[in-house]
Amino acid sequence: MVERDGSVILINGKSAKDLSKGIAKNFKTPESLVADTTVVIENMESTLKIMDYMPPWFNFPVLITSTQREMTKGEYGRHSFHLPNDTKQTEREQLKDSLKEVLYKKQEIVTLVAAGGTGKTQVVLKFIARNLSR
Repeated sequence: MVERDGSVILINGKSAKDLSKGIAKNFKTPESLVADTTVVIENMESTLKIMDYMPPWFNFPVLITSTQREMTKGEYGRHSFHLPNDTKQTEREQLKDSLKEVLYKKQEIVTLVAAGGTGKTQVVLKFIARNLSR
């Protein structure tokens, strides 16, 4: 599944095939993306290395969601957030503030890890809706 909504690109990261397909479809040339593009890779498989799939000229923030705890380690661990199963609305708001702070600093990759059904995608989409023009 790949959707474009303004300057947000959603890509399914469950498999190498899905990730490759989404990136090839959306990242043809640097000119094909607007300056405030944010890429959201949903359900990223922890064995995939995102930079292996990105074109060499790619320089946009990436928000990755995953259910796999391994995503908080290695190349993704530097700016990784874990969303506990019992997260309250106020904690989700704090998470959105943290995402905003990290992305304002122009970090390239931010990961959000939590069990399925805890609201990862909702948090990311609400964050992006409020912060499209970083």
